[in-house]
Amino acid sequence: MTKQFLILFLLFLSVSCKSSFQKVSLEQKDVLHKNEVNPIKNIRFDFSARRINVNHTILVNATLHNDNANAIYFLTESCSEEQNFLNFDKDKFILSSSIFCNMSFPRLIKIEPYSKYEFQTQFVGTNETKIKLGFDFYMADESVDISKMTLGDYLENKEYTTIWADEKFIE
Repeated sequence: MTKQFLILFLLFLSVSCKSSFQKVSLEQKDVLHKNEVNPIKNIRFDFSARRINVNHTILVNATLHNDNANAIYFLTESCSEEQNFLNFDKDKFILSSSIFCNMSFPRLIKIEPYSKYEFQTQFVGTNETKIKLGFDFYMADESVDISKMTLGDYLENKEYTTIWADEKFIE
């Protein structure tokens, strides 16, 4: 039942976004003015993963680090929050969704300079011993008015960067 809900939710999300997202490498983001610092290069993603019960549930504690001298902003969503922005091997891992929503709204997250943003998620039903995760980072400007849009409106045709963490052993 959970797997069916997840598939339906992902289908709904993909239809609401109306198009595929453009992946942009860190090198392609270097098209800034000569005196500007590319903030994506100074953002790190890291995580830890450990089993929390005998049902092969894995708890992931994830962190986005802002190593910039300025605050950074990114978009996520209200319902499933950051977990839908994670990249992982979908043949080996299944996200556990503990939140069920009829709608999801955009959220603008601010990470202060030299600070971090933490979140948790869970994976279920796996005997894997290692996991590699990435985070699809949708940089946004602080002036974005999220009250006048849906998440799909903003993300449609917007560039994002997948920030990868090193592969980790599951404790």
